[in-house]
Amino acid sequence: MVNIQTLPSANQIWYTSSDGAVINPSARYFSARLVSNTYEQGWGVITFNKPLTDIGWNAFFECKTLKSVVFPLGVVEIANGVCKGCTALDKVVIPDSVTKIVEEAFSHLSTLSSIVIPKGVKKIESCAFNKCCNLDSITLPVGVNKIDENAFHNCNGIQTIYVPAKKTDYYKQRLNSNLHDKIVEIESVKL
Repeated sequence: MVNIQTLPSANQIWYTSSDGAVINPSARYFSARLVSNTYEQGWGVITFNKPLTDIGWNAFFECKTLKSVVFPLGVVEIANGVCKGCTALDKVVIPDSVTKIVEEAFSHLSTLSSIVIPKGVKKIESCAFNKCCNLDSITLPVGVNKIDENAFHNCNGIQTIYVPAKKTDYYKQRLNSNLHDKIVEIESVKL
């Protein structure tokens, strides 16, 4: 089994599916050519001909059986709608190299219950996590400079937003006021 605490090689994406079968992403939306897509011992591995720098628009759009996805270090941009409508997706691992989570990148994920925003992210755009109705907890690192007003629009299940110690005021300036009472400071944010 693959250790989810590590990241895949720069030219791979790891995933699981709810039916234990290969998923079929839109190959044309990656920054490298897809050379193989296998599923063995409970994990899928998509391999590309060179390291990935971006995951393009709607790359995994409505891959209904996609259960988890681990993007490699080196990916800087995850585009609009990359996992939109992946209704079984409950685990997303975003590498520290990502600097921005764009509009609707992870929207309509009805089974996603928590998300850890990596330390490289400086901006979370509008509706990035729109309609993630079971999103219960968010972990934010030091230094997200901008969180658009509706970044977590229609995420009515949010119970806790974990932020680094002494950063409550910083994030109150960046999050919608309806989320202020959800902020909890923690001593160490492990990313």
